[in-house]
Amino acid sequence: MGVLIAIGLAVVLTTITTRSFSDQKSSTAFRLPYGAHIQSIDFDDHHLLFHLHLPDGTQKLLILDTETGTQKTIFIETDP
Repeated sequence: MGVLIAIGLAVVLTTITTRSFSDQKSSTAFRLPYGAHIQSIDFDDHHLLFHLHLPDGTQKLLILDTETGTQKTIFIETDP
């Protein structure tokens, strides 16, 4: 009976350990342009959206895909 409990405990611990290490997500880093200020941040299921004000007065949107780590930049044109 003790042997069955020991085997069952070993299986449970192995399963917990395997699942906890396989669920780790990779991190993604990106750099803001020098002097940029974040106006706002928004998000949906798999994207982060940063509205940036740049030192030269222009604005842009930085879209970060949280699943793939890719980023896309959209410049915003404003009337003078």
